[in-house]
Amino acid sequence: MKKNLLLLAVLAIAGLCACQKSAILPVTNKETAGSAGVQSATQTNIFNVTEKINASAEKARLKNGYDLTDFTATGLYMAPGATLNITVTQTAGTRLPKLLIGTYSRYGTWNSQPAIVQLTAGTNTITNAVGGLLWIRYTNSSTGSTAKVTFNSGYTYAPYYKVGVTTNSDWINQLQTYTTPDVVLEGTNCVIVVSRTKAIQYQTENQEAILNKITQVIALEDELNGLDNSLPVHAKNVHTYLLTQHEDPAYYFFAYDFRTAYTTSDVNAILTLDGVGINGWGPWHELGHQHQMMWRWGALGEVTVNLYSLYVQRALTPSINRLVKDGVWPKAFTYLGKADGTKDYNGSQSYTNSLTDLFIRLCMFQQLTLAYGDNFYKTLAKDMRIENPALANDDARMRYFMLKACNISGKNLSNFFKKWGLNLSTPAATAQIHLDMTALGLPAPSIDPSTLQD
Repeated sequence: MKKNLLLLAVLAIAGLCACQKSAILPVTNKETAGSAGVQSATQTNIFNVTEKINASAEKARLKNGYDLTDFTATGLYMAPGATLNITVTQTAGTRLPKLLIGTYSRYGTWNSQPAIVQLTAGTNTITNAVGGLLWIRYTNSSTGSTAKVTFNSGYTYAPYYKVGVTTNSDWINQLQTYTTPDVVLEGTNCVIVVSRTKAIQYQTENQEAILNKITQVIALEDELNGLDNSLPVHAKNVHTYLLTQHEDPAYYFFAYDFRTAYTTSDVNAILTLDGVGINGWGPWHELGHQHQMMWRWGALGEVTVNLYSLYVQRALTPSINRLVKDGVWPKAFTYLGKADGTKDYNGSQSYTNSLTDLFIRLCMFQQLTLAYGDNFYKTLAKDMRIENPALANDDARMRYFMLKACNISGKNLSNFFKKWGLNLSTPAATAQIHLDMTALGLPAPSIDPSTLQD
């Protein structure tokens, strides 16, 4: 359920993560049926598609919080009120794909949905008053079916950039030739949807480099989650990542099922190399929400996500660290210097303001990185996938994290968590978790992690 959001505040929302602004190959053109003009090499009206495991099953395997983009781009557009004629042929198995008309969050309110049509074998005649970009969703709890989908009439081509195929000059030609309101740019594991107007504004950017940089960001965040293919459970998500422009004035950037979304006024964040690279905290953060592991408890919705942002920042801009640049560490040590019994890690009364609180809280997790390296969180993610714990509430999630932190580090971190005032829901539960950490029989850290900083 959508809840109210203070505009431009970095707050955790139940289910929705809405965030503050942060800091080539030659193309042979040819005429084809159904085209309003000259067709690019990226465009086709015939799709041979293969069933994939559904997004919810992948989310459950990976222990992430969101369904990823489980549909594929066609580069086709249906005008409002048009009638599509599609032929569908089953080539293996018994299940057929669905057609999506429109793009999640692209128009209207933040959670606007595409129309979804189950395709049937033979001729499909489809009308839709709203129209939009066309996508194919072909997922199930099991796999094995394949199909051929042919768009016969009722569509037009949209500008469609495909990494490794489309050149910048071809892209500029497409933007002039195809006048659909929205365009598609597709990378190895990412898809960008923006208005044609914005695409034209940034048409001289290096689209290939932008898409490859997003792919690199996703790979880094996968890496922090230990997705190294060492076991089937540690394989990367089979689905991709949609980054779309949105028009809802109540929101800035946000992440939700099937997409991350970026407000029109600052959509340059996903259309420029600087926006996804050097100054890419916004996209790193939103993509981080789609990687965020489900050991997190309620106070961490906008906290542990930034472990991914920091990890990407260290890789792409090693001379910059946001906790240092924004002067967060002195505030964290002011908090740590408070008297025992007065600190409550999960409670706002222990902090100064909501924005600073989120980054002060992040320092606790970053100190564990500084003490035990990036493998600390990689191991935590891999262990969680293998162990598949049932974590029914915040106390269970805190207990799991605190005990795993001790086991992974090989140290008794009871005093570390006491210094941070990390309390469970009752004094008795808090006392018990400290007894349980001590019962592991591990030595105290030789260097107190709560003294460390970037």
